[in-house]
Amino acid sequence: LAAVKGPFKPNTSKYILLKESTLTAINSNKAMKVTSKLRNIDKKNIDAVQNFIKIVQARIQDKTFMPLK
Repeated sequence: LAAVKGPFKPNTSKYILLKESTLTAINSNKAMKVTSKLRNIDKKNIDAVQNFIKIVQARIQDKTFMPLK
């Protein structure tokens, strides 16, 4: 998420909402739902986050995911 460029900085409400949406999508093994609160984030950034979610989900499924300690 730190690589995503947008109208928000860490610990702002948009960043926190994006982070929560990303974690929820990863944990539920589903795509991230782009709510109305996330609609003003650039589409390239949303696509990058969606791609990140897919990669993490795939690594969790094939048991190659290594969380930070």
